[in-house]
Amino acid sequence: MEMQFSKWHGTGNDFILVDDRAGAFPVHNLALVRQLCRRHFGIGSDGLILLQGPREAGMDFHMEFFNPDASKSFCGNGSRCAFAAWSALHGRVERARFSAIDGAHEGAWHGEDVAVTLGYVPYVDERGDHDFLHNGSPHVVVRVADVDAVEIMVDGPKRAHHERQGPGGTNVNYMRVADGVVRMRTFERGVEAETLSCGTGVVAAALSALNKWEVQSPARGDHARRAIIGGGRARGPRRLGKIRLIGPAVRVFEGSIEIRSMAKHRGKWLMAGAVLVAAVGIAAYVAWHEVMGPSTRFAEESRVLLIPSGSDLQTAMDSLKRIDAIHDERAAELLLKRGTIKPGRYRVKKGTSLRAIARMLHAGEQEPVRITFSNVDHLYELAGRLGRSLEPDSVAFLKTFLDPDQQREAGLDDATMISLFLPNTYELWWTTTPQGFVARMRKEHDAFWNESRRKQADAVKLSPTEVSTLASIVQAETVKMVDAPTIAGVYINRMRIGMPLQADPTLKFALGLDTVRRVLNRDKEVDSPYNTYRYAGLPPGPINMPEPRFIDAVLSAPKHEYLYFCAPADLSGYSDFARTYEQHLVNARRYQKALNARKIYR
Repeated sequence: MEMQFSKWHGTGNDFILVDDRAGAFPVHNLALVRQLCRRHFGIGSDGLILLQGPREAGMDFHMEFFNPDASKSFCGNGSRCAFAAWSALHGRVERARFSAIDGAHEGAWHGEDVAVTLGYVPYVDERGDHDFLHNGSPHVVVRVADVDAVEIMVDGPKRAHHERQGPGGTNVNYMRVADGVVRMRTFERGVEAETLSCGTGVVAAALSALNKWEVQSPARGDHARRAIIGGGRARGPRRLGKIRLIGPAVRVFEGSIEIRSMAKHRGKWLMAGAVLVAAVGIAAYVAWHEVMGPSTRFAEESRVLLIPSGSDLQTAMDSLKRIDAIHDERAAELLLKRGTIKPGRYRVKKGTSLRAIARMLHAGEQEPVRITFSNVDHLYELAGRLGRSLEPDSVAFLKTFLDPDQQREAGLDDATMISLFLPNTYELWWTTTPQGFVARMRKEHDAFWNESRRKQADAVKLSPTEVSTLASIVQAETVKMVDAPTIAGVYINRMRIGMPLQADPTLKFALGLDTVRRVLNRDKEVDSPYNTYRYAGLPPGPINMPEPRFIDAVLSAPKHEYLYFCAPADLSGYSDFARTYEQHLVNARRYQKALNARKIYR
């Protein structure tokens, strides 16, 4: 079969474009995809793009993108080339909507360049020496002093395929901001090498820099002409709004290739390899010690093996080879074919035999993942932590948390959904779906809110969700558990007499100023249901994810006459309580004087 194709590049990122609107391309032939992308032996590219007919109403076409290793993902530069190619097929269409693996996008001509919209980025996850974010493709952003000095083929693979990144790995972007320009280099997963450009990578670097106020939008990078990021400061971390990637999309040449001849030559090479192996001892493939003896090559006591959902034999083999768990591929292939390989996170111990590994994968004998979460203020933070430890990514978790059907089943809404999750340590399967996680959390929530706790909540005339909301405020007020029940009692007293809560943490939450030490009078003018100076009663929902001990502090709040409290002048973290406003003013002025002495004005 002869296949027509065109070769395109976006700022040096090169792609094979195939018009597959008729659906003739053998999309399940992953070996063919890998062969086409191979430099020197195939056409050679950073990816293969199929332009297919629309899959959804309102879309003009679908872009199916394959990395050179035949894995699927979204590609920013590839999407610009895809739009330009689709536009050329129709005599230069100015604008089009298309779908990709991560959702809907819009492409448009921007002068002689192409602009493509990227998906919503919920947050930038700051992880110590690097940032992580997902903008259709996952990216680790590493700041370096000298971009050119990075040994990218040494450091890149380690970061891309670190255990915490999951089975598919991540792209790694090394960046430095100078004079408002993002200078960077990229190691791309799937390509498994440095590429001349990476569209989603320059957007990731720009978002990381924008999040730290190092650049202004539109951000400029040396991998694309511009990355325009809309949005501004809002509640919590910086919100990242509409994103457009702008840069050239150039058709290099067109051609055709005989797929059958490629397969024929590939078969010859495989046959030659088989003959060569036979020459050095084909009997080794069936020898007993190759199956029953130690198979692993690593020196550590054990390594983690990740088998993604939907993995075929080749994917499982690649995962095993990545952790040096097999030294005889033919024998491993024969054993793995005898049963169904189940996805999961497995622990492979040093010296494990091929037979034992195969049995473990066929039986699905996973090792559970221990996940601890606390100090969580927003659902996207929880989604980020889960996405780093479990197979689904953070976007999938966040979409499920915000799904109205999931919220309705739990009897919650956008503002109260966070109360479903109780900070603790849980054991979960790596393959746990976002829906499965929510179902598990509902069971944990129902078990926590037993009859005894519900009676305590009734005694203070609050529902479990309202208790969690008040507990979140108490948790934000103090780190001293000895004061927590008394603070809860203050707020209960205020609600009982119809007095506004006047809780600084809720005001900081409304303003997105969680880190400030002082609340100013002008802050109290903000019109928000979370402004408890302006609106009486509890806010719409929790301002963080309260720990069980703070929930119990609310339920066990002692009866007292205090209506006021503030931090003491020694800034020890404890609280000074007062029954009258006059006494409270005395305490508050001492605290304000202590802040002034330390030059803490905000």
